[in-house]
Amino acid sequence: MLKFFCKITGDDYNLLKNETPESKKKVAALAVAVFIPVFIWVSIGFLLTTQIMGMSTNIGLLVAFSLGMLVFMLERTIIMANGSRLVNTFRIVLGLVIALLGAIFLDEVIFHKDIELQLAQMRRTHVEESVSRIDNEYASQLLLSQERVSKHYQDWQDALEEARREADGTGGSGQRGVDGIARLKLDAAAQLKNEYDRVSAAHGELVQRIEQLRDDARQHAGAEHYDGLLLRVKALFTLVFTDWVMAFVYIMFTLFLFSLEFLVVLLKIGWKKTNYERKMEMIEEIGKRRMEMLIISDVNHFHPAMYQPALKNIRKKLQDTKQASLFG
Repeated sequence: MLKFFCKITGDDYNLLKNETPESKKKVAALAVAVFIPVFIWVSIGFLLTTQIMGMSTNIGLLVAFSLGMLVFMLERTIIMANGSRLVNTFRIVLGLVIALLGAIFLDEVIFHKDIELQLAQMRRTHVEESVSRIDNEYASQLLLSQERVSKHYQDWQDALEEARREADGTGGSGQRGVDGIARLKLDAAAQLKNEYDRVSAAHGELVQRIEQLRDDARQHAGAEHYDGLLLRVKALFTLVFTDWVMAFVYIMFTLFLFSLEFLVVLLKIGWKKTNYERKMEMIEEIGKRRMEMLIISDVNHFHPAMYQPALKNIRKKLQDTKQASLFG
């Protein structure tokens, strides 16, 4: 098993097999920890694809395999990465992102039925808002039309009352009977009735048009799809943070999932260095110093100019000149 664990973590089996038990234990723990987020993301990919998005089993398996391999490579990179503060910071941020996304997507699967109820409520709210926008848009026009109808109706009724009083002698000229004046008032009332009928018909058409717009808004809003992933995430958070009990349960569950997925980073950072890791650092340091010594030796003992033909001739002439001046 140690050889398999070394392949997962990228460690040298031949060096590790002779190391301390603590060194072997750390490598084994890191290798096992890698498979926890991988298993979670394989489950997330399959369940999201088949249950949430409604795709086929084959596509679900393909997505699950792809996500599992991607997370495996990322987690393995986190384990193998060693370096500066920037590398360590990037490793932590990458682990946080993977853990948070995994927790959110797994919550989408676990709280599937609750999210469906919240989506239905969001759909109803959207329909009501669409209808309310129509009502607000035509509210002033409808009120004005209603007032016009009421005014014309009152004018018609006043004219009828005036004609009745003229006919029975209680008003107007005071003469009983339907004479010329009474007929004129009846004709005026008839004209007002026609005007009232026209205004009332226009008001009815306006009401019918508004009701048609309301129906269209209901159908359009109700036909919109509420199965998108981002909408489901929004529904999840809307549902959770409307009740403190649900928020507490959700936070506890999410923290548990987050801890499982962030375990690799925690082990990598929090576990003290083992003898194997110190040996690897020593090997790197020895190799670095050897290279520095080779560079220094080359600088002190190697002069490229000595091997240039032109420079060699000049050097020889200078030596011959010095010899001639001393012994000539």
